[in-house]
Amino acid sequence: GGHTSNIEVADVLDNPATYDRSYFWSYIYVFTLTMPNAVMCYHTYGQEARYNANSFNLFPRSPARDFGIIMMSLHQAVAFGLFAGPLFHMWEKLTHIHDRPFLVRAFARLPLCGFMLFLAVAFPFFGAINAILGALTTSFGTY
Repeated sequence: GGHTSNIEVADVLDNPATYDRSYFWSYIYVFTLTMPNAVMCYHTYGQEARYNANSFNLFPRSPARDFGIIMMSLHQAVAFGLFAGPLFHMWEKLTHIHDRPFLVRAFARLPLCGFMLFLAVAFPFFGAINAILGALTTSFGTY
């Protein structure tokens, strides 16, 4: 699936001929883990899910739910790093610090992170907005 496409592309940069194999295994991941989970959650909590944008609110309190929340939080942190990486590189080029030590570049990224945090709080892409954007910008292959 396209959700892991950044990792797939980075993995095959040295040998682009292996991209089809990498993409195949990502589809296996999506269709054996993600799709059955989504289908079962919508089957079990279908009506409640229509009116509740956060699926973790639907699950009863348990260690498994808490573990799922922790894992999703880690997933979001990693995804932020993957998707913000190109912005960090452009920011470093713009501020002419791309050849400085990592610690300098890391601190220089903080204003950019603050701006992204401001946008995230100002325009929360959760619920209806997220559904509209997903419908218009996401193909089935990136499920």
